Amino acid sequence: MKIVSTSYYKLIILAFSWIYIMEFTMSTHITVNEDVCGSADSNRIVGGVRASLGQYPWLARLGYNRTYKITFECAGALITKRHILTASHCVDVAPVSVVQVILGEHDARSETDCEMDMCADPVQIFEPILITYPIEYNNPEYKHDIALIKLNREVKYTRWIHPICLPLPNDTNIFGGINNITEVAGWGLMNSHDPEGAKVLQTVKLKIVSMDECREAFESLELGPEQMCAGGIPGKDSCSGDSGGPMQKGLAFRNKGPRYFAIGIVSLGMKMCGGEFATAALYTNVSFYIPWILNNLD
Repeated sequence: MKIVSTSYYKLIILAFSWIYIMEFTMSTHITVNEDVCGSADSNRIVGGVRASLGQYPWLARLGYNRTYKITFECAGALITKRHILTASHCVDVAPVSVVQVILGEHDARSETDCEMDMCADPVQIFEPILITYPIEYNNPEYKHDIALIKLNREVKYTRWIHPICLPLPNDTNIFGGINNITEVAGWGLMNSHDPEGAKVLQTVKLKIVSMDECREAFESLELGPEQMCAGGIPGKDSCSGDSGGPMQKGLAFRNKGPRYFAIGIVSLGMKMCGGEFATAALYTNVSFYIPWILNNLD
């Protein structure tokens, strides 16, 4: 597996001249925001509830080569047939590394996931062959906390596995402003004392709040427009193990009804996540990185 860091800032100069052209098909024939993107089968996440089967068909589990076994410690989102969007801090984890990506998971305890009289197709399992993140990524500061994982083969889209939409420039009303409600899902810790995390996919609704709330919570960090702030409601939060997963919002999409867009990536929260005196958490602002994402889909 190859790990590459690429510069973000050098892309900004050219971004506005070619980003519209690359909305659907890159020069390398990689397509984003296909018609199937963001459609859901359902009309440690702290304070969350169990997700419905098929509610987030783009969600990926990232497995790491810990001693004697693979452990699942981060999440991501499928955005093309070959690419997972996640956080840099989920892939910059030497000496361990991401060795497996699972799509279509719901209940990690069962081989076949069923709900009432409906059963999902088997999961699809992949290996990463290329990991890319910005060279400006700063782990202690959680700056530029975004990464792409290229899979070893194409994903077969099904009812249970397909990509989330990206907030491209000519899609309107994408960015969730302050007080907008978003959704985060994952298999992370159910509370900060939980040793293992959820076995069944959990989901929680979180409100986008002012960056001032995160500046107060993370006063040692220099925060910027490439980040978003959400949460702060006691008992409701993303937590360890949810990192890298998408903050998503349902929006109208090309007259096809509501679709989910990845507007953020779970980045950093307080160690005592979701407690009685919960603070807001940091998310990577996906809109800020669209030029970088499109330029690195190879």
